[in-house]
Amino acid sequence: MSARRAAVVTVALAALLGACADTPLVRAPGAGAPTSSAAPATPSATPAPSPSPAPAPAPPSTAQPATSPQAATTPGGRVVDLGDGAATTLTVSPVDQRAVVTLVGTSSAAAVQVNPDTAAVATRSTVTGSPRSVVSATDRSGLVLADPSAGLTGVALPSGSTTDAPAGAPAGVQALGVDPSGNLLVAATGVAGDARREAAGVTSNGSLSLLRDGRVAAQVGGLGRPVALAVAGERVAVLDTERSVVHLVDLATMREVTAVPAGDGSTAVTIDRHGRLLVTDTRAGVIRRYDLTGQSPAPLAPIQLGASTAPYGTAYDATTDRLWVTLTGMNRLVAVDLSSAQEPRVVLDLATIAQPDLVALGQGRVYVASPRTGQLQITLV
Repeated sequence: MSARRAAVVTVALAALLGACADTPLVRAPGAGAPTSSAAPATPSATPAPSPSPAPAPAPPSTAQPATSPQAATTPGGRVVDLGDGAATTLTVSPVDQRAVVTLVGTSSAAAVQVNPDTAAVATRSTVTGSPRSVVSATDRSGLVLADPSAGLTGVALPSGSTTDAPAGAPAGVQALGVDPSGNLLVAATGVAGDARREAAGVTSNGSLSLLRDGRVAAQVGGLGRPVALAVAGERVAVLDTERSVVHLVDLATMREVTAVPAGDGSTAVTIDRHGRLLVTDTRAGVIRRYDLTGQSPAPLAPIQLGASTAPYGTAYDATTDRLWVTLTGMNRLVAVDLSSAQEPRVVLDLATIAQPDLVALGQGRVYVASPRTGQLQITLV
């Protein structure tokens, strides 16, 4: 790319993301709602025949990241080639701060640990299935991986050897979390392998289960197709893509308190340190927000990132009060300052590797992994 064309691309990206110091990325809830201008129908002497009832629509499929273009800008930081395969989960080791990526190839999957200081692959060990969610084990000695078909797999750290996973998880595990007491939380569809059947409109029997001592100690059902969760104190938010809502569950009673709209293409949920629910709507290109501090959730103005950006991967840093979001439509990573409820702003904008679906935070570092290239990007922040 010529220097002149590179300058034009840079200016265009800056214009698209907005002048961050001057322009809030919010729009009032309900702004731009369509209004009807149709005239009332004129009565007819002969009543029209009743139309046949329309068939019930199939449940919407879970939104997907955009198919990113080839990276046109050199990614920041260091880029590590992990080998053949697609990166499906990304986290940071609670033991030694290594980045841990599950890489799924045509015949097997591996947990790959990368030294953040040298960017060298430290260990590579075989794991089960095609993991789509990961969380630190409750004793922080390793990880728990979840696959909708294969269930749960334990991985010891730093050795990478597989261990006995918590027993009792329902079929079709989609997302994992840990409650304040160290119990494992499992969101599941009730249909093993549901991730591969969503396009056919599979109706799920979703649940959130609390696992203790190898068994389900408590469970709440009726959650449709739960694909993501976020925990804050005694409250957990569960994203249901079958009904396009976020269920708010009280962990003390394991009962649903209420549900809020999630838009038509949401993929992730976060609860920030202010008690605000953040819902990543990939199809609409916005972060939907609700204030959870009152008696009932109150909608806040959404953070506008642009539909063409296709925000997908998210990671929240409570210390800096920043939400990191990958923009899969642009191969960019932005950090949104959430300190102001009225005016959240993009404060950092970084170029990434192609198809930046996954993001995780370590000590002074941000990691991005790609399912297309099998690469890991390490950037100091």
